[in-house]
Amino acid sequence: MNFTRYMLDYSPAVRGLIATIAMIGISLVMVTIFHSRVVNLDFERVIPEPSEDGEQTADDAEPALEWKPRTEFGRKGAESVFLAGMVRGLVATAFVFLFAFTMSNMWSSASDARDAVQYESSALVKAYFAAQAIPDDQGGTELRAAVRDYWTSAENEQWPLMRAADKDQALTLLSEQSMALAKAALAAQKAGADKAPTWGSMNSAISDMTDNGSTRILRVPSSTIPGVLAVIMVLGITNLVVTAIFQPARLRPTLVLIGLMATITAFLFFIVVEVSNPYLGGSAIEPPPINSEMMR
Repeated sequence: MNFTRYMLDYSPAVRGLIATIAMIGISLVMVTIFHSRVVNLDFERVIPEPSEDGEQTADDAEPALEWKPRTEFGRKGAESVFLAGMVRGLVATAFVFLFAFTMSNMWSSASDARDAVQYESSALVKAYFAAQAIPDDQGGTELRAAVRDYWTSAENEQWPLMRAADKDQALTLLSEQSMALAKAALAAQKAGADKAPTWGSMNSAISDMTDNGSTRILRVPSSTIPGVLAVIMVLGITNLVVTAIFQPARLRPTLVLIGLMATITAFLFFIVVEVSNPYLGGSAIEPPPINSEMMR
């Protein structure tokens, strides 16, 4: 199942639950497996006491390695705990920066896409009703048909492509419809339609319609977005695991606190996934309803 099918087949509540379970599950499994093992990487060399006769025995030749008890971490500040704090700070900074940067860009794109769809549909209605003033024998029928075909293509062909993030194919279809509109307008002009009182407003509306149509498609996310989302998820999980395994808390309190942190991280990841494509997710932009009389 690809990303688009996942977003279409599951409701936002189910997607949020899947993200939460996956994030908590991965984090808690990693903590359970590695918590005590990684913490016990801190060891010290213990110099043995000399033998009673003052001579060094074969067993005393090399200092022994002894694990530091975990109860000493709070007082001694184990070396791996200190280093882990630096690693955790770096990972957390990268996670927050990438999340904030990506979220800001996606939110801005979603807002621009919503505005473009509204302006495009408004211009479409203006163009259609302006074309009604053009006599049929001067190309009025063909102009109105071209406007209807433009929106039919947008609704039935371009929208599925935008949901699938196929920006190039959607732009190709938009260009074909724009060319059909231009040919219909040129034929009408040659037939004398440019003398109609609404000719200028119709051309202006068509221009606004196609410009906003391009903006609508250009706000579709690029093919690199799934990779960016994967990096954000990996950074979030890494931050949770490093936080959990390199600190002196007992295992059970660690599992509870990391579970809470994983829930918050999953919520943040869920939000950025939901806004990654303006035409998918719980707040997806759908084709606005057009006057039924116009589309006949």
